[in-house]
Amino acid sequence: VVFIGLLADILDGMTARKLKVGTKFGSFFDELADLTAFGIGPAVYFMRHGIDNGGSFLATRVVGYLYMLASVYRISRELVVHRGQRPLFFVGITTNMASLILTVLVFLFDSLAISAWLPIPVFLLSVLMVVPRKFYKDPSGLFIGFAEQKRSIEDADAAEKSEEGEKAISKKEE
Repeated sequence: VVFIGLLADILDGMTARKLKVGTKFGSFFDELADLTAFGIGPAVYFMRHGIDNGGSFLATRVVGYLYMLASVYRISRELVVHRGQRPLFFVGITTNMASLILTVLVFLFDSLAISAWLPIPVFLLSVLMVVPRKFYKDPSGLFIGFAEQKRSIEDADAAEKSEEGEKAISKKEE
């Protein structure tokens, strides 16, 4: 289901850009769909797998809910920071990428019969989703040039510094 969701998300984005029908509502709705398909769904899948395969009930639940919360935080931050716009970078790894990694890890750990250790990499995925580091949207540079992505990050950094300066001035005036 995660792979079908990834394919649908890619096709939806490509179609919207090709037809030039992107709206703020569409962007917000896409993020909600991402939360459901790549945040909540994979977290439930991970928890169900961990509990059914003899993993620690407490560790599996705690890490599963942390993954879910990290997904909510990451998507919320994107909606607030980018205000529905689509910059050429990500802040933290995307929920789409994390869900793909989580799904592969579940299959890998299950086949190696080490599912009890699965909460450790899932916890690390959760941390990577919320880390405030900017990553290029296209690390290969094939679809979006490196210079263009770098400029997008620099513009965002400048806007953040400008907002911080404005906040400091208003605080000073109070």
